[in-house]
Amino acid sequence: MATWQDISRENWEAAKLARDRRFWRSCQSRCYYAIFSAVTHRLCEKRAAFGGGFETPRHQELRGLLKKCLVGELNPRAIGEIVSAVHRVYMSRIDADYRVGAFVDERTARNALRDGHGICRVLGVFDDAG
Repeated sequence: MATWQDISRENWEAAKLARDRRFWRSCQSRCYYAIFSAVTHRLCEKRAAFGGGFETPRHQELRGLLKKCLVGELNPRAIGEIVSAVHRVYMSRIDADYRVGAFVDERTARNALRDGHGICRVLGVFDDAG
């Protein structure tokens, strides 16, 4: 049975493969889901409860839950940076998946990967988030 950490790692690898193949939209989407699964893993470790009986938080709730989860572990500035990065990657995923007219290129995909790497590193979810 897969864990959220397993799902996060698989999505992270898929994001890097999409980057290597120059599939920028897929890269951004998989990067977000790697982050989403990593955060979900961390929240589950903290015994967070999710609304509606779901196994994951709603995307709109992710930032607030992450803030609460990290209080006492990181300083407020670091928490703010992580939460902002999660939001940036979420918005790039929305562009990539739903806005056909949105400009999605190598730069935006690499920015998502950079943010994703930082988030995964700080959360300590991956042995190697590279």
